[in-house]
Amino acid sequence: MPIVLFVCTGNICRSPMAEYLARELSRDDEITFASAGTGAGSRAEPSDGTREVMEELGIDVAAHRSRSVWDLGVDGDVVYALSAEHREEMVSRWPERADDIHLLRADGGSIADPYGLDVESYRQTRDEIETAVRDRIASGWHR
Repeated sequence: MPIVLFVCTGNICRSPMAEYLARELSRDDEITFASAGTGAGSRAEPSDGTREVMEELGIDVAAHRSRSVWDLGVDGDVVYALSAEHREEMVSRWPERADDIHLLRADGGSIADPYGLDVESYRQTRDEIETAVRDRIASGWHR
């Protein structure tokens, strides 16, 4: 079963949003969606803002717990970083996987971290991630 891994910093805002949105929007039982962070502590809960804006869409992320990509490894057939810095960090650690590690936004842009900002910032981030996930679904999760 193919694995799609989303990576951000703390794995409590952007990458869980991407993981749960992908799961909800793709409805593909043949793909496993997961997320991790480059600076994630172990087992942290999603941020309040993440929970709130995802609940607005009827998506419950409360069970999510953070995990480190460094402990996990690039465990995915395709990996989507939420920012250029995340991609660079992973490619420097795992250069042999460079062709499998991409930015989530197909145009190569980074998605800003809403951590510590107001709920409207979380909504904007969620909506940007949703658009990027829909684009990736439409392309068949191709590189």
